[in-house]
Amino acid sequence: GEEAVEPLVRALDPGDAEGSRQAVEVLQNLASEENAESIQNAITQLIDSGNGELRQSADAALKKLVNRFGDRTSVMRVPAGEQRGQQEEASPTPPSASPPETTENATTAADGSPGIRVFDTAALKPGLVLADRYRIIKKVGAGGFGVVMLVHDQVVDEELVLKFLHPSVSSDATMIQRFIKELTYTRRITHPNVIRIYDFISIGDSYAISMEYFKSHSLAYELRRNRKVAFGRGIRLLRDVCRGMSAAQASHVVHRDLKPANILINSKDRVKIVDFGVAAAARHANTRLTRSGIMIGTPKYMAPEQIRGKQVDSRTDIYTLGVVMYEMFCGRPPYSGEDPMATLFMHLEADFTPPREVNPEIPEELAAIIVKAMALKPSERYQSFRDILQDLERLGAELES
Repeated sequence: GEEAVEPLVRALDPGDAEGSRQAVEVLQNLASEENAESIQNAITQLIDSGNGELRQSADAALKKLVNRFGDRTSVMRVPAGEQRGQQEEASPTPPSASPPETTENATTAADGSPGIRVFDTAALKPGLVLADRYRIIKKVGAGGFGVVMLVHDQVVDEELVLKFLHPSVSSDATMIQRFIKELTYTRRITHPNVIRIYDFISIGDSYAISMEYFKSHSLAYELRRNRKVAFGRGIRLLRDVCRGMSAAQASHVVHRDLKPANILINSKDRVKIVDFGVAAAARHANTRLTRSGIMIGTPKYMAPEQIRGKQVDSRTDIYTLGVVMYEMFCGRPPYSGEDPMATLFMHLEADFTPPREVNPEIPEELAAIIVKAMALKPSERYQSFRDILQDLERLGAELES
């Protein structure tokens, strides 16, 4: 249970209200004297960045934890007037790092006047220049790792995204080294369908990941609005996902959290996958970092071997993509419920309603692809994204003929 707390905290994502609500419930169950402070801090930050029902459920959870363990929060609350939700449709990267936090840094205002030393995310205003290089344009998100800012890099004269790490990560030298190791591998993925990671940088006492700017919305945003995706278009989007994930598989990188919120789509239906930052290279699958990944992921989309804490590989991502495909074409995920732990057990039982029973219009060949990708045993799934891509290309050609 203790190993699950850290990745669950990182999974708290204002842009994924349902996943975050489930993660909060699990964190409540895992709370102990040892981890109460970190859990209370994480939920406080989620309250500051969330809105609506998510904010209410997080606030209720925090009150229960305070009743059990006392008030152990040590983060600065964002003033009510500064609270804002994630505007995902305008987001270049989806919420993928962690809720707003208090950071310590040296900054300079755009007009050259002295900056401030200590700020929370509300102080990261447009025009502020970080490290004499990155001029803030606007905040574009917050999620499992840290606040996400769109900036103008004045050295190379281009826009990019800075994803600031949560203070609990930035202050942990061991975690920083793990991040550097992971990013060393994820940076090797250079593909048009994967958000490019540029660098891991330190700004004052904080750390951030710089990455490609891609003006887009997420697949999660589409599914919330439209429930289902048209077959022809969905297959075209999925082919791009498979191309990007095939590049990751060739680099021996496992994503671990290939949910709709991490699949970005722009106005021309171009697709990019984001947030390989939580992925550990497959060659490190026997390390404590990846073993702690038992709960890196969202209950609705987690593969059985992840839930069991077993070794993962690209077939884990294939399973998750199967779950995403099911939701795209059935209008709902194969497993879901009020109780996140019950949802996890559903994955272990593999007792989902066949796709065509949920939506009889799904072509038989597409239903077969979904079911094979979601096989309980990794050995019975597709063994590579290239294989799924071939079947999707064949099916797409048939539908277009």
